[in-house]
Amino acid sequence: MGKRILIRVSLLDEQGKIDSRVQVHGKVVEFTNQYIKVLTSTGEEFFIPPSFDKIKPSPPEAVYTIQETNEELTDIEAVAVLTMTPA
Repeated sequence: MGKRILIRVSLLDEQGKIDSRVQVHGKVVEFTNQYIKVLTSTGEEFFIPPSFDKIKPSPPEAVYTIQETNEELTDIEAVAVLTMTPA
């Protein structure tokens, strides 16, 4: 709880190829057995599954760049890298 997290999600198409990517960052505000809720930097709620094996600590000296905005992040405490397939 309270950790700053960067989430990178790759969305695959039906052939298993990357269709799009999403990057968000924010603060973990809730977690349950069903989801982890993050309050993003834009004030929106973003939910990811509780795949704790996909969440890794970030080195304190790490600098991340959000691809869409070129925003540099230096205060990230954890990184989640997820791949989502069509339902």
